[in-house]
Amino acid sequence: MRIYTAEQRARALAVVNAQPVMTMPRIPRDTEGAGRVNVLVAARTDTQREIDECRHRRTKILAEARSLSTEIRALTRIQQAAV
Repeated sequence: MRIYTAEQRARALAVVNAQPVMTMPRIPRDTEGAGRVNVLVAARTDTQREIDECRHRRTKILAEARSLSTEIRALTRIQQAAV
């Protein structure tokens, strides 16, 4: 079975119906719905960006906590050695 593109089907239908060929992309009639989809995509992108920023901040905080923990252990050893 052969698979035809949308443009090939449009041309074939135009020949059968003797209408001019229209190869421009179809514009969705429900532009409000398309707008809603764009808003949802934008919201998802913003949310993903916020998630990425939170992960980055979390990584920095964890690195600082490890550094502080190491420093506290070192100071504790120094204090115990001094006693």
